[in-house]
Amino acid sequence: RQRNSPRRHVDKTLSGRVIRVTDGDTITVLNYQNVPQVIRLKRIDAPERAQYFSNVSRRHLAELIEGKQVDVEYDKAERGRIIGKVLMNGQDICLEQITAGLAWHFRYFEKEQTSSERKQYAAAELRARSAKLGLWQSASPTPPWDFRHNGSKSDELSRPLESRSEGSVSNGQIIGNRRSMIYHWPGCPYYNDIAQGNRVYFNTREDAERAGFRAARNCN
Repeated sequence: RQRNSPRRHVDKTLSGRVIRVTDGDTITVLNYQNVPQVIRLKRIDAPERAQYFSNVSRRHLAELIEGKQVDVEYDKAERGRIIGKVLMNGQDICLEQITAGLAWHFRYFEKEQTSSERKQYAAAELRARSAKLGLWQSASPTPPWDFRHNGSKSDELSRPLESRSEGSVSNGQIIGNRRSMIYHWPGCPYYNDIAQGNRVYFNTREDAERAGFRAARNCN
């Protein structure tokens, strides 16, 4: 073995049923002792809540594994959660999130990967980018690590329009409520009632729905 080749650290394996999908890279697994374990998917980073495609990323992960048996390979835990690679019937679920264009390859920890695994993750992200899959429909989506560092002001969908004055809304602009994940358009009863801090702006209804929002039912 080459002197500097990375080792794959797998100290433990946890098996159980996925009982909750919190977001695109966090799940809860009920182990064989019926103890819930929070799992952070290793070496990927999915959009944070209120970021573009956060709900889509969560739903995709839920469709893959919610209610199903998985194996989690891990070697560390922090802040009450296990950091691990999630497998279902041998399928790398972390890689599936990248392949679908719904998570980044978290290169900060890439040295913990084997050379082949690192190349596989990087290639999957490149293919998703090239095909404009998922979050890559945006020209330059904000990486979640930047979003966490800078706060919501760095996210492309949480910035108010430059032409908007405080307390007002530009004509024709669609507004989403980041708390309810419901969007409104001009003429909706509660169009102007959404708190400033909860507003997310979209150009089209399609943009809002791609980001995981649904239309208000009381709009005509």
